[in-house]
Amino acid sequence: MIKANLVMLIFMAACVAARDQPRTSVIDAAVTASNQLPAPRKSLLLRLERTACLGWCPRYIVEVDTDGSIRYVGTANVLTVGSTSGRLTPSAMAELRSAIDDAHLMTLAANCCDCFDFTDAPSVMITVADRSDPKTIRDYHGCGATPKLIRDLEDDLDRIMGTEKWIGTDEQRTTCFVEGGACPTPR
Repeated sequence: MIKANLVMLIFMAACVAARDQPRTSVIDAAVTASNQLPAPRKSLLLRLERTACLGWCPRYIVEVDTDGSIRYVGTANVLTVGSTSGRLTPSAMAELRSAIDDAHLMTLAANCCDCFDFTDAPSVMITVADRSDPKTIRDYHGCGATPKLIRDLEDDLDRIMGTEKWIGTDEQRTTCFVEGGACPTPR
């Protein structure tokens, strides 16, 4: 029991020490190199990135420009792997901007949601670049300090942008990636 507690304490200390280190790895470098998304442009409104976890979390990036054009790149545990694009309607763009404003994202500290209360969870990075200075919030889903507004925003962004058509529903992804069943063709 003492040995298990010591191992857990060492692991927690390593996690805390790693918290402020750059989060790069061979996998991240490969995904970044292959994700085909250019550096943020002046027309970028929003970038949403969901990262890997120990399980079958969907891993993808979606960018929306100020004109409503969408670029999606799926890399793991999604029905659409690779790049595709779409366009938001003017009403969806208004809803997207409203959701960003309602979450008060611009008033939060950049590291507000990047603590390690438990491990092996995914992260979500939201970058809003429609302002004078782009702002990125990294939300590690193992952080209990994340305001509910941020988690709600993440879900709202996916809903508004319609990412489900590319990543699949939870049920589809469970069948495909957990149960080893047939993966449905994306819509």
